[in-house]
Amino acid sequence: MLCTRQQVKDAIGIPGTADDARIDALILEAAHTIMRRYGREFVPWSVATRTFAARKRLVDLAPHDLRSVTSAVLSPGTPDAEILVANTDYTLLPIGGAERTGTFLQLRFSNNLTIRSSFLERFGMAQVQIVGNWGVWADATTVAEDIRRAAIETVLSWLDRPSASVAGLQELGDPHRALAPTAQGWDIPLSAHRKLSAYNTRNLGVY
Repeated sequence: MLCTRQQVKDAIGIPGTADDARIDALILEAAHTIMRRYGREFVPWSVATRTFAARKRLVDLAPHDLRSVTSAVLSPGTPDAEILVANTDYTLLPIGGAERTGTFLQLRFSNNLTIRSSFLERFGMAQVQIVGNWGVWADATTVAEDIRRAAIETVLSWLDRPSASVAGLQELGDPHRALAPTAQGWDIPLSAHRKLSAYNTRNLGVY
């Protein structure tokens, strides 16, 4: 996650273990809320496989951040499948990686690559499957301090709410589900937004 239970407790001196389960639930929720709001993948994933729609030669990888590619396949799982060669069949953008994170947010097919498949003919889009390492940081120990502080501040702002209003967090069946800020008043505090705004994809100049 983006911060630890102990870091949250140390920030305001929470003693004992009575609030541990509640803090853990809020840390998980804060991570998903922050990533969804900023469209960046702050939590790391290693050697994960993801498939994207390719309607044009520029493929948007959002909301994912790609650190490195193990393999890229056009039209995976079909007779038309083609293993792509980096810097020949495709390149990753922005060149050199995004500012502050060094990760890639887009894939651009070469003009010389023929994109042709039965899936494209049927659905009007091709597919590209990428196996690689994802997320802004390689592991939880390398999360930037400004992001860690933003996560801690978000959790602390939610801890001020009555226990009954956050108890349901521990019972969410889908770990990717986030509370609706407009419906229940859950939001990222302004102090955290100030730290996170530098990672907003809209500020990177790559779209």
